[in-house]
Amino acid sequence: MSNIDTDKRYVHDGIEVVMTGRVAKKERNVTGRRTAASASLLYEITPADKEIGSWKKWVKMSDLYEIV
Repeated sequence: MSNIDTDKRYVHDGIEVVMTGRVAKKERNVTGRRTAASASLLYEITPADKEIGSWKKWVKMSDLYEIV
């Protein structure tokens, strides 16, 4: 799988989160003129500040804003 930087911080739904390092992958076949395999990925996140909570959630990378 890909290397995930668990030190990077993101914003999701107004909460600062970090990635746990776990990734879920779903293979899907694209049919048509060309047959190719592609994958859909979900990343597990948790709050950066444990005082907010200790929940975990699976999200797409496009749902996250990287804090720069």
